[in-house]
Amino acid sequence: MDRNNERSFVARVYSDGKKMEFLQTSSNANILTTREGSGPPHAYDPISKKWVRVGRGPLKSTLLVHLRCYDSHYQLQILGKNDTYLSADYDDILGAFSSTQRNVTNFTLLNAEHQPITLDDLNDPQADIYLQTDNAGLIKQSLFEKWGYTYTCFTHTAGDLRLFNLDILQRQVVTPDSPEQYD
Repeated sequence: MDRNNERSFVARVYSDGKKMEFLQTSSNANILTTREGSGPPHAYDPISKKWVRVGRGPLKSTLLVHLRCYDSHYQLQILGKNDTYLSADYDDILGAFSSTQRNVTNFTLLNAEHQPITLDDLNDPQADIYLQTDNAGLIKQSLFEKWGYTYTCFTHTAGDLRLFNLDILQRQVVTPDSPEQYD
């Protein structure tokens, strides 16, 4: 097994202990968010620049990713969505995009001191990290309130610095078989 595969792993990802999900917008963008409250979800669609109703009832509530290592950077492949990666859109907002839609965003994992780390540095099954996009800033959370509901989006351009929580499920993963094996 080569060094990159030894540093690749599968994990559930949370933001400050909150479950993360994707909101499907009318422009077919899957915006990464956390949601508080209940009722019909609405989200800011960065493509149309409007708030849109984005579905009915609860959405998938956990983000399961395969963190593929390339040297000291990671690509976050979303398990359960064929060939889909966590990437930044044209407005630098994180969402779920296929590798054919745009270039896949590379991330650097950072520790509490904002120093780059890899799986080699994560000895426990739970870890708190920061994410940084290549050649850009640390990932931040922008908060939106609309119709009595609170939503977030994640970007490197504006907002509050965001801590991400990893629940590492399997280490040294070349290619996961299926997301069901992690239920």
